Amino acid sequence: MAQSLRSMMGMKLIRIPILMILLLALIQCSSKVDSGTGATEPGTSPMRRLTRTEYNNTVKDLLGDTSNPADQFAPESRIGGFDNNADALPLLAVNLNEFLNAAVTLSENAVTNHYSEILGCSPSAGNACAKHFIENFGMKALRSPLSQSDKDRYFDLFTDAKNSAITGENAFKVGIKSVLMAFLVSPRFLNRVEEATSSSGKVAVTDFEMASRLSYFIWNSMPDDELLDAAKNGNLKTSDQIREQAERMLEDSKAKTAMANFLSQWFRVYQVDTTTKDSTLFPEFTNSIRSLMKKEAKYFFESVWEDGNASTIFDANYTYMNDALADYYGVPGPGSSSFKKVTLNSSKRAGALTLGAVMAGLAGSRNASPTQRGKMIYENIQCGSIPPPNGGDIPQLPPFQTNQTNREHMEAAVSGSSCQGCHQKMDPLGFAFEHYSAAGKWISNDINAPSRAIKSSVTVSSGDLTGSYSSAVGLTQKIAETKTFSDCMAKKFMLFALGRSPENTDTLNTENLQQSFKSEEYDLKALVLAVVSSTPFMYKKGGTL
Repeated sequence: MAQSLRSMMGMKLIRIPILMILLLALIQCSSKVDSGTGATEPGTSPMRRLTRTEYNNTVKDLLGDTSNPADQFAPESRIGGFDNNADALPLLAVNLNEFLNAAVTLSENAVTNHYSEILGCSPSAGNACAKHFIENFGMKALRSPLSQSDKDRYFDLFTDAKNSAITGENAFKVGIKSVLMAFLVSPRFLNRVEEATSSSGKVAVTDFEMASRLSYFIWNSMPDDELLDAAKNGNLKTSDQIREQAERMLEDSKAKTAMANFLSQWFRVYQVDTTTKDSTLFPEFTNSIRSLMKKEAKYFFESVWEDGNASTIFDANYTYMNDALADYYGVPGPGSSSFKKVTLNSSKRAGALTLGAVMAGLAGSRNASPTQRGKMIYENIQCGSIPPPNGGDIPQLPPFQTNQTNREHMEAAVSGSSCQGCHQKMDPLGFAFEHYSAAGKWISNDINAPSRAIKSSVTVSSGDLTGSYSSAVGLTQKIAETKTFSDCMAKKFMLFALGRSPENTDTLNTENLQQSFKSEEYDLKALVLAVVSSTPFMYKKGGTL
């Protein structure tokens, strides 16, 4: 490996640790600059590493490899609940080891199982075939054309590796595998990199940059051949050209999976992966149930996306279950081990907020957490802000009193305390969901006071949600009607599409998107088209050299 990379890197000898340091230096270079204050500016365009989902999808589309190697990578950090924020994707030493190991395995599997498909020419053509592979496959892998100097270096690598093949090896294949491995550890493969520019003000992204912006937003994966051809021909410049491609891409099944990924992260389904439950109280809450809950959420969000209207996220009267999950919830099953669409009991569940994965993830080991649930709604669905506790310390809750319900316990703990003001914003929203246990089941009586019925009626004082509700179902149905929710969704969606944190330049752009979302009667696909036609998606901030 070190010998094969020698000419590629233009040095006499590079051993693996030095290669990793070099990659670290390259990848950590960022084009991010100060955001400025101009209301019509597009904002910064930071370089960011592929997420695990994006990496898996990319190697599947590029190599036909379905092994999902990134599942074994270290999990991303999250900012605002999303894993694709550039600020949450620093490159660590562990990432370099993971990328290098994955590249070795992927390149070996590719030349073993998909050699002809990735090569695209006959090895009998010799060097001409190698150069064809470098130019054409390289453009796909790096998502932009290679310069002549790049092509020369990759060809030198091919030649060195081919000449170093030992007796009995297919020398041509050894050379191709070395080039492939080099592509897979290239900063241009591992990151989404956009050109810095000396121009000031608003600068249009290049056609190839737009191809990647579209594909990683709508598909969570690399551009396909049609997108790359459009970029090569200069046909990704106008809003009409970009919308035309986006409309085509939305018809692909990859789109609903990617959009479900956004919704899943928005509702923090990932928290069910790490939540722990009291095994005495909830012995049925196994890793298998966790997995089934996540599948339920995935199928639900995909279906909601296909239904097309944002209100369905909250007021849908259906979900997806198989018999095992239905048995866990204590409801009639679909009569299948496969997941099927089932109608919900409208008095107990409706929409995403009552999904088992969401409720279990927003809970403690024994009790439902009205604070976690209410905070998620207040911050994620209403885009409100709750400051951290004074001093950063969360006081320990007192012990439960005899026959005290979870709600009574929390109300007593915060009553009259310095924390009460913030809890009054969160807890009433969360109390509406007391019927959902820490393990995501609907229950009638309180876990701590089994003889007492749960009280889920609440009075909320929170913007356009202000009012009284008898249950979570009534509250979620009201959320579906509110402007606060639709405005917040548009804001979150824009940030997810851009893969960065909010900036001063975003205010007017976000307001424009929110107005467009309203005028399109909250159609989800129209929201995508509005995003890709927006200033921050079509442009980047100049003056980054």
